Amino acid sequence: LGAPCPMAPRLTPSLSKYLSLPALILALAPPCNAQAPSTLQRRFSSWDRRGTALERNRHSSLYLSRSPNTMSKPLSGAIQTSNYAPQRSDMALVPATIPTKATVAMQMEKESPSMLKSFRVALFQLRLVLAATLPAVVLFPACFAVFLIKFMSFGVIPGLGWIIDVIVKMWAVLSLKLMGIGVEVQGIQNLPKKDPVIITPNHASYLDIFVLSATMPRLLKYVMKSSLFKLPLWGWGMYMADHVGIPRADGRAAIKALNAALNTVKDRVRKGGSFIIFPEGTRSRNGRLQSFKRGAFSVAGDTNSLVVPVSLVGVNQAHVGVGKYTTVPVANPKNIRLVIHEGKKLGDEGAKTSTEMRDWAYETVKSSLGPDQQPLPEEKK
Repeated sequence: LGAPCPMAPRLTPSLSKYLSLPALILALAPPCNAQAPSTLQRRFSSWDRRGTALERNRHSSLYLSRSPNTMSKPLSGAIQTSNYAPQRSDMALVPATIPTKATVAMQMEKESPSMLKSFRVALFQLRLVLAATLPAVVLFPACFAVFLIKFMSFGVIPGLGWIIDVIVKMWAVLSLKLMGIGVEVQGIQNLPKKDPVIITPNHASYLDIFVLSATMPRLLKYVMKSSLFKLPLWGWGMYMADHVGIPRADGRAAIKALNAALNTVKDRVRKGGSFIIFPEGTRSRNGRLQSFKRGAFSVAGDTNSLVVPVSLVGVNQAHVGVGKYTTVPVANPKNIRLVIHEGKKLGDEGAKTSTEMRDWAYETVKSSLGPDQQPLPEEKK
């Protein structure tokens, strides 16, 4: 009777009640301070070990249950055993719950995204695609027409590039409106209206370009990887707007092409152009701030232009709707803020060299980011 009986649920009540007889005897027995365990204690210890093993077995028909109210203290009158026998006088044998299809389905629903959440994610992604495509379909013919006139006239007609920049900005504004994404802009007074500047924002999402293009108070060019120019409509529009592409490859040819692109940027900055350069070099894979590279700051130092750090706060929330950081947006980010910080030139206090300027820009961008965008401890500037 001291051992668990798998036939207990099939026995009659008159026989089942005897299964808890050892526990009842132990509960009513007077305290015992003997050093050596008695026979009854050894039997109870053996029964307890078998019950504990049976408790870990999910497919058994019986397991040991314990009242939560008596977990911290034994019942009055229970045997005060030594370390040899654990105090579990309040144990009782009760039928176990056998997993069913319903319980398994509930467990799977807790561990994985529900069908409703998956449907919402798919619906949001469809909305993003339509929001980025519909303005492109409407505005791309006008952009192409202006580009064709600019190409045919060999750039003699002034102001055509400005028109393309305005069309691209309208494109980004309409896309954000259709996506239902609002952006709060802070520190507009820190951005000069005419002087050439190098904007250095953090890069955590594909939505960063839409946010920057739609909300920045100036018409700016991007330094981006050249493969994006191959994207239909959107990439073609960026190419027509005369943004600068940098190849992503290894080898001497890639280094040569990179140097040529940087020289192009420097020449256009000297002529009064302004650029947005992501100093991380690529989009963050976890939404957190990555280390900055020196390219943007060497351009600023060679051209004596102003470096303006920008913090994109909250855009990473578009990638965390399914429990992990995804490549494509899966949720509508809320409370996006674009913080424009005060700029510095090479030689100013805290920016005597391009390395110091990089470290200063890194700390400045970091200062406005939330906890979920702060760099990991092992990340270095």
